Amino acid sequence: MTFIKQMDEIKERIYKAYATWVTENGKRPEFIEAFVIEATITEETFKTYFDSFESLEKSFWKDLFVESIERTSSQSEFTSYSVNEKLLGYYFTWMEVMKEFRDFIVFSLNKRGFPELYPSEFEWMKKYFEEVVGQLIDEGVASGEIAGRPWITDKYKHLLWSQPVTIIRFWVKDTSENFSGTDALIEKTVNFSFDLMRSNSLDSFVDLAKFHFQHR
Repeated sequence: MTFIKQMDEIKERIYKAYATWVTENGKRPEFIEAFVIEATITEETFKTYFDSFESLEKSFWKDLFVESIERTSSQSEFTSYSVNEKLLGYYFTWMEVMKEFRDFIVFSLNKRGFPELYPSEFEWMKKYFEEVVGQLIDEGVASGEIAGRPWITDKYKHLLWSQPVTIIRFWVKDTSENFSGTDALIEKTVNFSFDLMRSNSLDSFVDLAKFHFQHR
């Protein structure tokens, strides 16, 4: 069964072959020519989708997040969700989509140390994330779920980018049963951010700070 509902079958095969190569060899392939033999595709086919392994990785991260949004948005009850619930749904689904590639993701992020907030591999995902979150924020302001603040509201989507980075950092190290620790982090992080966008309540901040202290 394909992990991404709308994805081109060949593109998905390339992702899976690449993830297998990296985890088995402990590094990115040096040459496209060698990789396509293992992936059982032609070099021409590879270059139809990607011009380098760097673009493959950027596309990989974006596509996993795109699938999470599409899968969540297709649920019959989605339109009745608050904007808070919609963002929670996106993140929970994202965790499910990433599980199939967990070995590759854990290896990749642990190998590089993941020091920066804006890894180059996340470039396309970041742009897509900010588009989606920007739409949620507009919806929240219109419904009154988010307070419109001059000079600040249009910055929310950039500030919220720290959320998926924080979540995945936690997830790659999470050893709790069924990743319950990550689920708790997602809920506390999203609730905290919406409290700030609503009323500057400190209750969620205290709860989130306590959580991080317990899991440091």
